[in-house]
Order: sequence, then structure tokens, then C-alpha cells
Amino acid sequence: MMINIAICDDERIFLEQLEKTVRFVAKELRLVVMVTQYSHGLELLKHQKKHQLFFLDIDMPDVTGFYIAEKLMKNEQAKVVLVTNHRSKVFDAFKYNVFRFIPKPIEAQKIAEVLTSYDAELEKAFVLVYNAFLDARLRLKYEDIEYVEAFDKKVSISAKNELYEHRGNMKWWLNELDLSLAFYQVHRSYIVNFAKVKRVDASYCHMSNGQKVPIAIRKRKKVIAQFEAYIMRKMSE
Repeated sequence: MMINIAICDDERIFLEQLEKTVRFVAKELRLVVMVTQYSHGLELLKHQKKHQLFFLDIDMPDVTGFYIAEKLMKNEQAKVVLVTNHRSKVFDAFKYNVFRFIPKPIEAQKIAEVLTSYDAELEKAFVLVYNAFLDARLRLKYEDIEYVEAFDKKVSISAKNELYEHRGNMKWWLNELDLSLAFYQVHRSYIVNFAKVKRVDASYCHMSNGQKVPIAIRKRKKVIAQFEAYIMRKMSE
């Protein structure tokens, strides 16, 4: 998966050096990256949805890196790395939910630590699946999963109206998914994502894509209660 990176600094020489270092480190780590330079923070904010990882200089004349980091807090996919000559400012960075803080001059080792950590976080958010129609292995976001179905010693995953296969069994999925949140096992052969459920009755979870997932008879009351609890929790957020 490609990592879209934005780097922002008012010094052109530093931008060139940072991009060169990021590309070199990414190649060493066998990561695919797209790097875009910005010399003005406000210009970066206009295009923030294009990027996932942001390297921001704190000290810029138009808007500071702290200002940009604060704005990016509303962007769920954004991970911010603050860069500065002033090590004392690391304490101010915590309030902006900063992913990493690295000092100037930039060292390749520090960039490697950032990219390695970010790639590890991506791995937690995705699962590797197989699509028979495309005959290809793909990374699938957990949040896009509608339901997981076990059958014939295989596991099928429904996501975005597509079906995928996975080598893991139901036990693997029960351990992998955070069942205390949106996911719940409604049947021995099914786990549903309540975020993709439109309504629940005595027999089925009616999914937002029009499909119906059966509920085990002995689990009916618990499933309904769990779904109601999920809705209440989301309303209070």
C-alpha cells in the first residue's frame, strides 16, 4: 500500500533534503511512498485529504506547525510528525496528538523509525484477503467489513458488496477483532459489524447493503441487547 506523505517547511533546501531522505529510507524499508512538498501551511491544509503522514516544521512564518497540527486533528487518517531545531518544544507537541517528534538536523535513522512505526500501525488496521474475481491478494480495512462467515473450513468476508477469502478460521477472527466495540458474533458461523447493520429482529441482522445475516436462536436476546448498547454508545460519542 502506498503511503502519501506531505512535508512542509518554508526552507526550500530543507524540503529537498527531507524528501531525498524519506525516499531513500522508504526504498531501504521496501515501502512505497508518494512525497509532496509544501512551503506554505495553508496550502497543505487545502490538500490534506490527499495525504496520510505529515512532516511539519514548527517554526514557519505564515502559520506554525502547531497550527497545522491542530487543524489536522479533525482528520482521522492524519499522522503528524513535528520537526524543529528547538528540542524544548517537544512538550508543547503532546496536546496536538502528534505521532512523532524529531529534531533537526534530520537523521535517516529517525525517519526510519517513523516510517517503520507508521507501517506497523497500518498493518493493525488492515487484514490480507483474497478476491477470486480479481485473482489477487488485497489489504482490507477492518472498518469496511460487513460480516465474517465461516463455511466449508473457509472464511468469507463481505465488505463493500464484495466477497473475500481468508486463510484464518473463526477462532482467529474472534481473537483478531475487537468484539467489545462494533463486532459481535451473532451465530456460530457469523460475526457482524454493527456499524453496517440497519436493524435487528428476532431472526436476522439486516445489513445496510440489503443482505441478511442469521442470528442463532439462543443468542437472540443477547444480540438485540448488544446492538442497542452499540447504538446508545454511538449516540453518546
